[in-house]
Amino acid sequence: MTPTAPVTIEADTTMRSAHTNPVYEKLVLGYFLASLGFALAGMLAGMFYSLQFLQIYPFTGIELFSPGRWRIVHTTIVTYGFIGNACLGALHWIVPRLTGRPILTNARSLVLMMAWQLILLATVAGVILGQTRAVPWGEAPPWIAPFITLTLAMISAGLFIPFFKTQRPRPIALWYFAIPLIALAPTHAIGSFLPQHFASNTATGITGLGHMVSLFVMPLGYGFLYEFVPLATQRPIWSPALARAGWLAAALSFPIHTVCVFLCDQGTLPPSLAEAIPTLWTVGTAVTVIINVFATAINQRGIHPAHPAMRWFLLGTLLYFVGCVQNVFGLASSLYSAASSYDWASSDWTIAHSHLIAFGAFGFWLFGIMTYLLPKLLGATKWYRTSWNVWHFRLTGIGLLIMFVDLAAAGVVQQHLWHSLTPWEQSLAASVPFWVVRATIGFVMIAGHMVLICHIAMTTIHGKKARTPEAETPDTPAAKSESLLVAGILILAVSLATVGFMRWNSVATRHDKTLMDLAHEGVTHEFIELAERFPNQFYEYYPNGPTIESFASALALGRATFEAEACWHCHTQRVRAVSQDIARWGPATRADEYQNVLQRRASLPTRRIGPDLSKEAGRRSNDWHLAHFFKPTDVVPTSVMPAYPWFFDEDDYPNRRGLAVITYMQWLGSTHPESSDNHGEGPHEPAATTVGHGTQH
Repeated sequence: MTPTAPVTIEADTTMRSAHTNPVYEKLVLGYFLASLGFALAGMLAGMFYSLQFLQIYPFTGIELFSPGRWRIVHTTIVTYGFIGNACLGALHWIVPRLTGRPILTNARSLVLMMAWQLILLATVAGVILGQTRAVPWGEAPPWIAPFITLTLAMISAGLFIPFFKTQRPRPIALWYFAIPLIALAPTHAIGSFLPQHFASNTATGITGLGHMVSLFVMPLGYGFLYEFVPLATQRPIWSPALARAGWLAAALSFPIHTVCVFLCDQGTLPPSLAEAIPTLWTVGTAVTVIINVFATAINQRGIHPAHPAMRWFLLGTLLYFVGCVQNVFGLASSLYSAASSYDWASSDWTIAHSHLIAFGAFGFWLFGIMTYLLPKLLGATKWYRTSWNVWHFRLTGIGLLIMFVDLAAAGVVQQHLWHSLTPWEQSLAASVPFWVVRATIGFVMIAGHMVLICHIAMTTIHGKKARTPEAETPDTPAAKSESLLVAGILILAVSLATVGFMRWNSVATRHDKTLMDLAHEGVTHEFIELAERFPNQFYEYYPNGPTIESFASALALGRATFEAEACWHCHTQRVRAVSQDIARWGPATRADEYQNVLQRRASLPTRRIGPDLSKEAGRRSNDWHLAHFFKPTDVVPTSVMPAYPWFFDEDDYPNRRGLAVITYMQWLGSTHPESSDNHGEGPHEPAATTVGHGTQH
């Protein structure tokens, strides 16, 4: 890229000239097939996980099939396996054709593709074995994180070098691709190696892996639309100027968020505005793309797709618009939440939104790309049966829409019950009908995916083989000057470097309480009681008894167990500053509560299925927790929490992990005076609850 020499073009369009290399075709096909395989596995994992909410999980009592672990398997292989592989495949098809330059060498490209699949499989294996972390988007075991960052850096470099070296005018799709190619590896590194922390009572203090959505997923999606919508409609994009304005807004989204976080931490900007400004900015960016896509698709007959892929692009864009409306609604509600006590982020409303955006919008765009490219990659002129494309679209689209409406309605019901301070177990019972629909509709979506897989096989076997390459179609006009592109990239790069330095400096200079510091604050009486109740087990694991050292060791293992079983997906450790939270669980969480080694990587869940645990200490007895872990429905009949028999020995007494996780539960909030007050409506413990053979003497 040469900032001192603006690029001009004589014609109003630039013709795509492919960098011909059959190895890239195989590479793209390999990424797509891996993507579809991981998508099927992710759907199955998600469906089985959803059965836990109905108390009919088929693998109950089997540690390696713990629902919490498979919930992480579901999200990992959907995001990194399905979405990640499909994105890499599409990029390896587009970049050489728009730049006219190769991507690394054939051998290196194939090695990186295989390395990425091995990393995904290793991540899944590590998660199943209980080596996960409580880091959204970064649940991978700690030992695999460096390999993920390195592989992403090498893949990004291979894709960015042609972008940098090309002498051609760069169409707008390449502009959008520049954002994720620059930001992907640094963002993953910041989120993985500089643990996120709780900076305020808003989410604005959380940076790192969470920004992969704004810095990777969405810019890629916009770039894909600006490349494939003109191909599928055989028309240039409606407004190149609007597309470039949207690109600048996307490039500035992370810097603006960074500035808002800084001003919020300095007390200059109210937390509500620190959340509202980036959200509205992101929605405004999305609007530019939504307008351009639908305006391009409109012709003399209205919106009439010229290619089957356009169904996916249009429906995905429509769902993305719905997601933007949902974002604005949630923002308006959060600004009013202190008075209304509504907290949409903690309910199934959030799950509805994540499925809508990740699978409904971005996933549908990727299905559109594969619908357009797969026959070409398979050497066919077209798909085997047009009707099979329609069935895949209908089953997947109808299934996703029903799931979204169902989960959104569940969120509304949950919020109403929480707002009225209904006992927590009643909100679980009220959610069950919605969870039944969610689990059932999963079969419909899996059926649609199976149609696609069968269609690929039939097209490979019976599809009419192509004899000559298709004629290329014109791209979106390139800009006469790339100064805007250069400025946006520089601002983004400086912002990433600044955030990385600030996070590194924060980690290097802060003085969090160590395990021994926490233990010296006082061994909890619940830990001592465990030693008295179960002396045989306790002294087997802690020969010196309930000392400061053994207490610290139990806390560390308890936190690790809490992460490994993904308890943090359903239990928050953060009381939000809304009235219903405060009424149930006590004063809102403060930033200084997280300045210790056990909570500096804050446990921020997807939603609340179980009560908040930030002030759990002393609310319930050790016996209650033992019974609850052994068989949750014995103490809370409506509970959807799985049993953890592997926390107990063959005689049903607590083993090392059982003692440790209860110690951790009874420590949470124990250093705060209000922790001993029972603020919540939580389940009442039974008068006489015993585990195993009772007290040992």
